[in-house]
Amino acid sequence: MNFYLLAEQQQRTPATELISQKRIKGPQTARTALAVAADEKLIELVRLRSLDGRPVLYEFIYLPESRFPELMKKDLEGSLTTLMQRDYNVEITHEDNRICVSAVYDQVADALSHINGAPCLEIRRIRYEGERKAVEFDIEHWVHSAIELRIPSH
Repeated sequence: MNFYLLAEQQQRTPATELISQKRIKGPQTARTALAVAADEKLIELVRLRSLDGRPVLYEFIYLPESRFPELMKKDLEGSLTTLMQRDYNVEITHEDNRICVSAVYDQVADALSHINGAPCLEIRRIRYEGERKAVEFDIEHWVHSAIELRIPSH
């Protein structure tokens, strides 16, 4: 999913603010999803995304540092999908998404202008290149009123 492309298709103005970036060992959920070696570092990006000036998404992104050398020196306030394609020759072939109702607290609630415990949609996403090589693991907290799911059935 390309946030910028989807926003533009809906005549919305997207924006991204980089809150933090770190080299870390990372949470076990990210390490498992990315199938990284025990000694491999992850890059953690924390970003706030907005539509038409309204914060709608707070995200934690985990990437294997070995696959994305020098990533933290790049402009990370735009489309990560585009940057990965252009600078690292990564073509996302598919994603696995888990969507559940959750709540926001502390810095996430503050950034989204919500009270602690306000409902949100939490999306945990693994993005793949090629057959089954995981290259990105995200935990996204969406303002519940900013997302609409359409699931066609045949």
